[in-house]
Amino acid sequence: MNNITYGFQCRGIVVKRFFPHSSKLHIFDEEQGLISLHLSDVTLLHRLWPGMHVAYSYLEKKGNKYISLIDILLVPISSSYQMLQKLQRLIKVCNVCLQKNIPHKKNYSLLLIGLHSFVEDIVLFGDIELWISALILQDAGYWNKDLFLVINKFLMKLSVLIDSFIQHEVELFQEWLSVINRNYAEVLEMWIETCLNEQVYYEK
Repeated sequence: MNNITYGFQCRGIVVKRFFPHSSKLHIFDEEQGLISLHLSDVTLLHRLWPGMHVAYSYLEKKGNKYISLIDILLVPISSSYQMLQKLQRLIKVCNVCLQKNIPHKKNYSLLLIGLHSFVEDIVLFGDIELWISALILQDAGYWNKDLFLVINKFLMKLSVLIDSFIQHEVELFQEWLSVINRNYAEVLEMWIETCLNEQVYYEK
């Protein structure tokens, strides 16, 4: 632990936590991309939720990264208007790419990170299991028509959700959330782990 330089070395957003079976944590850092780390203090995992902004430092040990959190900025993604606006822009970009049949892995991957965090955060009060999957297929340039329609319709609904939340129309927001077809989650879920594990798109 002596190798840790204390101070706010890095800042990022919690993307996913592996709990209770693991102390592993995914954090999206704008400078470093998606990084997978292990908490040095596992008890902190109870205080972390996807979408939280965190400040941290870490050390490398035997090829593995161990994280030591020094501060947690309690800013859930659902209350961060700047992040919501960024998600809206990414949704528009993805819609354009979908309509033009253009695979854009970087934007899709960033959208996945943002939306996955956003949805996991609202799940806390929405009481619904919903997974956002990667919006790309493994074979670049190939799109399944049915998948295209599902993703496009889903993005349209999600845009309405975000707009509703920004306008503080919580009742409408929850109503839309509750009527989202569960089949969307089933169709898209298979891509989520693949995208999160493909760190080549995020790391330098």
